[in-house]
Amino acid sequence: MLMKFIYPIFILTGAWFIVFCYVVYYSFEKVEIWLDRSQQVAPWDWSRIKDNYWKKPTLFFDRSGRTHERLEIMEQLQNEMLEAAKKRGTR
Repeated sequence: MLMKFIYPIFILTGAWFIVFCYVVYYSFEKVEIWLDRSQQVAPWDWSRIKDNYWKKPTLFFDRSGRTHERLEIMEQLQNEMLEAAKKRGTR
């Protein structure tokens, strides 16, 4: 009788663990988490992310793919800002 009520708890705990593992994996695929400290430049710095920023996961559910498109105007502006920072010596 008691086992009849315990099995749903095991099933829910297992389902929670699977969802938890997926969320952790999805979170570490994003740019904001800096695990590799061997480089001096952060992973969200434009000099490192300009070649693949549109490939990173942004939304959990993006059916139309709008968040995975390159933005030419933003790329041009970011490149100009990076060059200006290098001229100032802040990079």
